[in-house]
Amino acid sequence: MVALNKNPDQTYTLTYFGKDVGYISRVRYLKTKERAFRGVSVHGDIKYASSLKTVSNLLLAAYH
Repeated sequence: MVALNKNPDQTYTLTYFGKDVGYISRVRYLKTKERAFRGVSVHGDIKYASSLKTVSNLLLAAYH
């Protein structure tokens, strides 16, 4: 099972069958000021996406 839990510091922890897959936070691009999400996997991969669902899927795809 996949679970996305919101932490007290407004970040998210993504888990897969109870094991951490990665961590997600909101970011803002400096040049465009556009809001996005940055995901960092437990293996060190960094992914950016415009939606929480997309960055979650990218982290799951990078999980091995």
